[in-house]
Amino acid sequence: VDCELCHAVAAETQIELDKTANSTEVIELSRRPAADKGKGQYNKGRAIKYIDSEMRVTDALQEACKHLARYKLATAGGFRALANVRPREDQAGDEDLADYVDRESPFQGSKLKELCEEMVEDSEGQFVAAVRAGVALSTVCYGSSASPCGAERPECVAGTYSRASPPHAGSAPCWPCPKGTFQTAPGATSCETCPEKSGTAGTGASTAEECAPRCEAGSSGTGGVAPCQLCPPGSFQEKAGAGNCLQCARGNGTLDAGASTRGMCVAVCGDGRVAARREGCDD
Repeated sequence: VDCELCHAVAAETQIELDKTANSTEVIELSRRPAADKGKGQYNKGRAIKYIDSEMRVTDALQEACKHLARYKLATAGGFRALANVRPREDQAGDEDLADYVDRESPFQGSKLKELCEEMVEDSEGQFVAAVRAGVALSTVCYGSSASPCGAERPECVAGTYSRASPPHAGSAPCWPCPKGTFQTAPGATSCETCPEKSGTAGTGASTAEECAPRCEAGSSGTGGVAPCQLCPPGSFQEKAGAGNCLQCARGNGTLDAGASTRGMCVAVCGDGRVAARREGCDD
């Protein structure tokens, strides 16, 4: 998960840097990292503005790693992403990824914080350089075969959309279009919604033709779309767009296939026949 982690670290670090963008704090030379010496010194070389210091970036990276404990690994169609499932009050979360969280994955909570700290130890200088150059922090994730995401940032293919922030929108990291949506073009930043009362059988649809009518109540189909089958006797489905039917309670059944309410489940006679609604079972 190195690539996903790098992007999450970059995003969280930028949030922390934005908090101190207007700082007027001045730090003394004795508190500054060695790398700050000789950079914008004033007051006879004894102090430097915090906003210009390496310490500001280091502090932001440390805070970013603390917040990585809020993330969990999400997987879908061979794609992976670190989902911010517990965002801060001033931050938008990844609600669209909540259904894809792998709750059995070890890559969550304190483990992600630990991996973040290891990455920061190896790449702190690159993050500092990116801040001083005024480029997107996510550029640290690319550049060579040894970089967390490899040498190049690939463009997202049809059927997926980009989760990257500007100026890299349209490229990795990518995520498959959710159910009920599609995307025909590469390099997209969002997916198109299927027409009303239609959807897709799964994620990652790359053509409009993959949108199919949703199954009506009393039926089910793969992914909740056509081709649909009526719920067999003894089962029902009250919702449209369902992928399966629900079994009646033990001892109950339905008079016919295609039951669309739980109330259509009635008592079953001892010989296996469904009791008539009024007459009950014959002796």
